[in-house]
Amino acid sequence: MQRELTARLAELAELETISLRHFDCIVLSRDAVLKLFMPRSKRLMLGTPKDRMIFGEVLTVFADAVKPMKPPSKRFDYTNLVFSAPLANFPGLEMYEVNGAFVDAEGFFQNLKALASFLPESADSWRQTFSDDFFDKPPLERMSAGIGYLRKSVDFRKLTPDFADFSISIEET
Repeated sequence: MQRELTARLAELAELETISLRHFDCIVLSRDAVLKLFMPRSKRLMLGTPKDRMIFGEVLTVFADAVKPMKPPSKRFDYTNLVFSAPLANFPGLEMYEVNGAFVDAEGFFQNLKALASFLPESADSWRQTFSDDFFDKPPLERMSAGIGYLRKSVDFRKLTPDFADFSISIEET
């Protein structure tokens, strides 16, 4: 189901995919650092089975650490994950599929690419942005540092779609 969702979203966003050992990702940027999005979905409460929330993780891996698996597999494996963060850490970065149609997919992918663009492009820029010992830190510390950096760098108010604004009023009758 995850691989099918990734393929549908990549086609919708006109982006390429990469098939890794355990999951597929959408390629947001292909430089010295691959910036990837691993989508997942879950059913919306009180919705039909087709009504789903799309979320996932942003992943970064050095391009030279991604190697093809042994034939006949067409998948890839990576040896060192640089950074990974669930989108739940960034308000306004979720998308919905209602009745089989994606709601505001274009805006979602624009915001996702904008978020990924703030991540460094090379090993040296990762060290400059965070610290010289960044790659020696455990993954959880790298994730915390990266999320903190992105929260300071990206204006998430602009990432929230217009349809998400609503108000609730209580009236006595």
